[in-house]
Amino acid sequence: MNLKERHRDVLRDEKWFKFLKQAKWFRYLPFIELVFGTGSMAVGNIKEDSDFDVLIRTRDGRIFTARFFSKIWFGILGLSRKPKHGRHEQKDKICLSHFFTKEVKDPGLPYDEERAVLHLYLIPLFGPKEKMINFFSELEKVEKKREYEEDLRHFAEKGSFFKFFLENLFKGKLGDFVEKWLKWLQIKKIERNMRGIEIREGGIVRYTDKEIKFHY
Repeated sequence: MNLKERHRDVLRDEKWFKFLKQAKWFRYLPFIELVFGTGSMAVGNIKEDSDFDVLIRTRDGRIFTARFFSKIWFGILGLSRKPKHGRHEQKDKICLSHFFTKEVKDPGLPYDEERAVLHLYLIPLFGPKEKMINFFSELEKVEKKREYEEDLRHFAEKGSFFKFFLENLFKGKLGDFVEKWLKWLQIKKIERNMRGIEIREGGIVRYTDKEIKFHY
């Protein structure tokens, strides 16, 4: 192993240590079912200024509530990547740009070659093993299927008591009201922030009850 390869391996280990330390906060956030590591951390193309991309599946009917708590909590901790961040500022930040519900069978659309490769290398981080297995088996547009594999980076199957408490607090009619209000609030902010931003070819901006994704 040459010096360059050794440096890359050390950097990868350091990055994963930071990533997992930050990602464990998902155990405390309501209505988040599954969390996967993706992007450069998944495929191994890691650089000094790499951020931490995550793919987050939420409970049906609570996607905007889950996103709200995620943005607020990681923002308070100073761990959330902002759209205005440059390459140096995005370093070691959690990128909360993709949430989806179980109804979305293909959360990586459009499935060009790059996105298909990323889905082959998704790293299970948080969530019940059974749901992880079902997630991979239900992917429809990835030609080369994969199965769930045990991974030491899968840090937890169950959430914390605080997560359980919030989910019980915001269930039923109260939770429906809060979800509708947070949806209105977030869409208003998204549309204000998107003014004047040019979306590149192949980019995606989507904010619905089933999926919230920003790739532009």
